[in-house]
Amino acid sequence: MDVVRLQAQNTKFYDFTLNNNFKVDLEANWRTKVCVYLGDCLDAALGLKEEGFNPLVLNMASPARPGGGYKSGAGAQEENLFRRTNYFQSLEDKDRLDSSRKWTYPLGEFSGIYSPSVLIFRSSEQTGYAFLPKPIEMSFVAVPAYRRPALTESRLTDKFAEGTKKKMRLIFYIALLNGHDSLVLSAMGCGAFRNPPKHIAQLFLEVMSEEIFRGKLKHILFAIIDDKNTGMKHNPEGNYEPFRSVFA
Repeated sequence: MDVVRLQAQNTKFYDFTLNNNFKVDLEANWRTKVCVYLGDCLDAALGLKEEGFNPLVLNMASPARPGGGYKSGAGAQEENLFRRTNYFQSLEDKDRLDSSRKWTYPLGEFSGIYSPSVLIFRSSEQTGYAFLPKPIEMSFVAVPAYRRPALTESRLTDKFAEGTKKKMRLIFYIALLNGHDSLVLSAMGCGAFRNPPKHIAQLFLEVMSEEIFRGKLKHILFAIIDDKNTGMKHNPEGNYEPFRSVFA
């Protein structure tokens, strides 16, 4: 229980609603490897960890409640994470393990939550959520995308594009501030939230190319699964192919 208590207490809340200062003093100048992987984000993150990286995994979170609809059987990425880990003890903290916590849900437009030392104990849905031989620690950052933003010709309108870039900067900032050398990202908001995948990929490319973030991470991996929320009006080609085309 002491390990889990520390996990909850070390969870950090960031709010950049009134702040645009993403300055991080880091002298790294890596030749960042960027790849798009057709598969599960935790499988990808565990693979990076086995290679000696220290990855941070993006949780494409619900802004309304921790875990989204995991209790009612929903099956998006965040719900999958909650079924395979003890992440709920970081975000939900029903047992009040972190007695000094002042933040709560719903999350603000430019809020993010950093959760270190979450324990992964189950494998992917495709394996029937088989138990792992032993739990493995992983760190997560919860930043919600916009839900059904305004689009013009399969692109976010300027307001939502700029807001999305600020959300992305928050992800990179939290990763660097907490000592991570790699990120496992995904098609942020491109499923049920109906964000256009090609434009989201282009915005990620713009943000990671900004001077403050360029060369600061060793590896950036986009783990994408084309599921029931693909092949729709906003993503007729799925999500994997648009990302692959941008980062090819």
